[in-house]
Amino acid sequence: MIEIHSGYEIDADWTLAKELYTFRHQVAVGEMGWDLPNASSGMDRDEFDLQNTIHFIDRANTGQILGVSRLNSMAGPNLMRDIFPDYCAPDRLPQTERSLEHSRFLAHRKGLSTTEYMKVLGRLLLAVHEYALHTDVTRIASLTYMTHYNLAVRLFKARPLGLPRIYKEDGNMYLAFTCNVNETGIINTRRYTGISKPQVTLKHVIDLSLQSKKKVVAA
Repeated sequence: MIEIHSGYEIDADWTLAKELYTFRHQVAVGEMGWDLPNASSGMDRDEFDLQNTIHFIDRANTGQILGVSRLNSMAGPNLMRDIFPDYCAPDRLPQTERSLEHSRFLAHRKGLSTTEYMKVLGRLLLAVHEYALHTDVTRIASLTYMTHYNLAVRLFKARPLGLPRIYKEDGNMYLAFTCNVNETGIINTRRYTGISKPQVTLKHVIDLSLQSKKKVVAA
């Protein structure tokens, strides 16, 4: 079940904020070994968790968070422009209101089968692209493991923004890329994941804009 929250909603609800940022820390630091500036706090919250950030949360029927993701406008503060500019060739990074950065794409791996884990990632990925399509966004940019890039090409015809580079803090190879937002990419993702049900509809996007302090359950 996908929930959509604005950064304003997250800031206004400390219980939800703590739940979200603690989950991100558990996965990013505890499972993936990321070296985050605020790792000692037990919560992953950074300067890119803004009031206009869009957060996606995938929950089990029990209420447990299974995965999360976020979107930020490329026209404002974002990781790729402000923290990882070396991953992008000069003038290739989209910086318009109709371009979004997808980051903190995280799911619990422990305790889930490979199939369950991929379903979580699939629901979040669909939610991100469906939201973007409903809000007239044309491009999504992201920084991902080089090993994941081929799938992004297969699903969304992704294109690199620069050359792959090793991030010395974790020793992994990363690549910055961009992809167009369209129905074809969403259909490809549904086929690949076996998820036929839309995760985000236009009604949910409208509800999100109207209910600034109320949780929106999308699917």
